[in-house]
Amino acid sequence: MKRSPVAVVAAIIYDSRGKVLITKRPAHVHLGGLWEFPGGKVDPGENDEQALIREIREETGLAIRVKELYWREIAAFPEKTVRLHFYLCALTHEPQEIIPDEIDDYRWVSLNSLPAFRFPEADARLIDRL
Repeated sequence: MKRSPVAVVAAIIYDSRGKVLITKRPAHVHLGGLWEFPGGKVDPGENDEQALIREIREETGLAIRVKELYWREIAAFPEKTVRLHFYLCALTHEPQEIIPDEIDDYRWVSLNSLPAFRFPEADARLIDRL
């Protein structure tokens, strides 16, 4: 029996300097040690926007406003398929201090420095379009 894809959302968050937030996945999780655009799974009863606001708050302590859907991606792994939606987001106010609760590290980086970081394939395909 084929399982439904796991719904995941991720945020493309720019700061006032035009830098984008990336976070590093903990070593003990799937794709651990790689950098990514922050986000997470959509829980039952949530829509994408609700899930993204919750996940960003849980992972970083940041408050965001979801602006628009930017990119859709399907990522297939042996154990699961992930339906990934990337959204353009804005901070609700600046500055905000990041409280890295569920991530190993974070960086605000320029778009042209993104290729220096190792990302999962789905995120890497998005980077080519930013």
